[in-house]
Amino acid sequence: LATAVSAGICAANYLAAKPKFALAGCAVCSMLTVGAVLRKSVSLAGFTLLLAFFFAGATLARLESRAGPGNSIQDLIEPRRVVTITGVLDGPPEFARDRLHLTLRVERISSEGSEMGVLAPFRTAESGRDFDTLQLRYGARINVRTTLDRTGNYRNPGVSALSEYLDRRDFDATGIVKSPGSIIRLDDTAVFRPLAKLYEWRERLQREIDSRFAPETAGVLDAALLGNRYNLSPGASERFREGGTFHVLVISG
Repeated sequence: LATAVSAGICAANYLAAKPKFALAGCAVCSMLTVGAVLRKSVSLAGFTLLLAFFFAGATLARLESRAGPGNSIQDLIEPRRVVTITGVLDGPPEFARDRLHLTLRVERISSEGSEMGVLAPFRTAESGRDFDTLQLRYGARINVRTTLDRTGNYRNPGVSALSEYLDRRDFDATGIVKSPGSIIRLDDTAVFRPLAKLYEWRERLQREIDSRFAPETAGVLDAALLGNRYNLSPGASERFREGGTFHVLVISG
């Protein structure tokens, strides 16, 4: 199967077909595979399954090779350049003890669909309360004054670059805001209400966990139950890594 996918990826480099044709081939071969299995024709099912994976590889390769927008956020990144961005929160705020992580779908300075991550540190308890008054939630439209970055300094040797991490998460850049005054709350956009309610319940549950357990225990529970790894203490993270069970926190969350 891996060979079939690889062959499809290689073939896509020499074919000018649109992704929809490769996707149609994958769908047709998948249906033929199901039919062959129902008829207990093992050889035919194996052949059509390989073809389905071949077309799947070609589809992914064609999608990956499509040119992105020319005016992406990455084109605007300059050291210490302050920009003002208008965008919509594309997920729930991720609360840590001294900071807030936001995922922003940018609307103004780049093409629609580009995303960036924003880190808002809490320098004092008062600043944390100021962030709360902004009522940042999934679907909120905000203005952010920040600087953009994709480099990531002071990393240990052998650690993957920040740009690779951002690409895996489909982020164009990261930014840091130094005070609540750098964020202006505008309005709310239409969102999928059941998902928004789920995010609200998740936030309330995290606050309950953080208030009822010791910080190290709460960090593990936040990661394992809610997928928020920002509260993990360095000691807890290292023990899970040494024991080969760090994936329990990542995947289960």
